[in-house]
Amino acid sequence: MIVDAGVHLWEPESPERSWPPGREAPQRAEPFGADEMLGIMDAHGVDRAIIVPPIWIGEDNTDALAWARKLPERFAVMGRMPFASEFAGALATWLDEPGMLGLRLSYPASVYGDWLDHERTRWFWDAAEASRVPLMILCQNQASRIDPIARAHPGLPIILDHVALRNVRVEREAGRNADPAERIADVIALARHPQVFVKFSSLPYYSAEPYPYRDLDGVLERVVDAFGVDRIMWASDLSRMSLMRRPPSYSEILGHVRDGMPFLSPHERAAILGDNALRILGWTV
Repeated sequence: MIVDAGVHLWEPESPERSWPPGREAPQRAEPFGADEMLGIMDAHGVDRAIIVPPIWIGEDNTDALAWARKLPERFAVMGRMPFASEFAGALATWLDEPGMLGLRLSYPASVYGDWLDHERTRWFWDAAEASRVPLMILCQNQASRIDPIARAHPGLPIILDHVALRNVRVEREAGRNADPAERIADVIALARHPQVFVKFSSLPYYSAEPYPYRDLDGVLERVVDAFGVDRIMWASDLSRMSLMRRPPSYSEILGHVRDGMPFLSPHERAAILGDNALRILGWTV
């Protein structure tokens, strides 16, 4: 089974459901809904996808959960919630919502401040651990900041989105040399925490080469060696590819794991492409 463990899907903004100010712009001009994603999945043999409501629509899981309820064998959700202490109580029943697998953390600092400051925001990490809510965390180039969280909360499943690589697209397009793996040692160091996992997502975004992105082989093999193949899952992050000067096809994003990465065995490819996400996130439908 193949599971795309992270796609942003959204409906257009409307007067009834306006988006909050001060967020990043949508990753593409057109809305990206479930029907379009289903067509892509069916064309490429992808069985399931995990919807991550995008940051620009705010902390709103309405559409994502509706899609998951309609097609529970195809879609599930890593939802969003306001990062404020008055909402901590919601975590106790967060996973009771049909289709909800956990939380995705990515917040504008202008709205929520430094939400990776463990001591200041311990109320959140304590509550998430108490209910064992899996977290997908956007912490690009900040993997070292996850270490105190992981040390203090050994029962909290943490998934590092995009391998916690540095966001280098704008710098590279401006002609500046930028290494997305400049702090990969901080990512590798987190392998000592058994509840920390890695998502191989948005990978073409970090390559300076065309498909099959062989310049990423060395760093990705180091991650596999450190964490073990059973702690890694794959996701396309398809809408983000629209930001690239030469966006890859879905076939290339999927083929990077399915057919590339020569250091992986067929069994390891299957684990990364689906088995691990189902197990780690408890998607049992």
